[in-house]
Amino acid sequence: MQNYIFSNDFYKNIDLMVYTSGHEKCEPSHSYGPVVRTSYMFHYIHSGKGIYKCRDKTWHLKAGDMFLMIPQERIYYEADQDDPWEYSWIGLKGLKAEETIGRSTIFEDLVVHLPETSRIPAIFSRLQTGRMTDNSDLLYNSCAWDMVYQLSQEVPANKNTKDLSAADYVELILTYVGQHFEESISVQEIADHLSLDRSYVHRIFKKKMDMSVKEYIYRCG
Repeated sequence: MQNYIFSNDFYKNIDLMVYTSGHEKCEPSHSYGPVVRTSYMFHYIHSGKGIYKCRDKTWHLKAGDMFLMIPQERIYYEADQDDPWEYSWIGLKGLKAEETIGRSTIFEDLVVHLPETSRIPAIFSRLQTGRMTDNSDLLYNSCAWDMVYQLSQEVPANKNTKDLSAADYVELILTYVGQHFEESISVQEIADHLSLDRSYVHRIFKKKMDMSVKEYIYRCG
């Protein structure tokens, strides 16, 4: 059952724009493809399960997962027969689409599992509730940029961590806290963001800053 869908013809937003978005609770075994898309399309799974096929791979996906369709690549996806998925989607295009999406690991991996604290589901909510409001073009623009920004923060592109020192990681911790200090963030959340062990994060930060991460977060707040 398709709850909503819209198309956006604000073609003058050449850098980055939302050209379509929607939400659907699928029927059992509902499928799409094989097909080749011409722009970038993200699907975020709210509940249920399904499969996604691309590049001769098959992913079995569930709630919290997001998958990406790349222009000119053949894709196929299908809802589970017993527990069909419910998802939202957003299509992005523009001159800066490839570069900005490329700052997230989803650009190469095509599939990611978003953290429980992800802000991305809220972007889909804004799109759904704001599509009939005044200045909807500004809303769509803000959602496009917010999407690529949140992906770059929540699932950043793989880095060559072999070249990162403890001091480098401390700088990344300071940056993360500086960007999120108004939220209720934890040491574990920071460790997950950097793909590090929590005790290692505590140890290197304490040695460099002469205070714990918790103390630093408290001082920033």
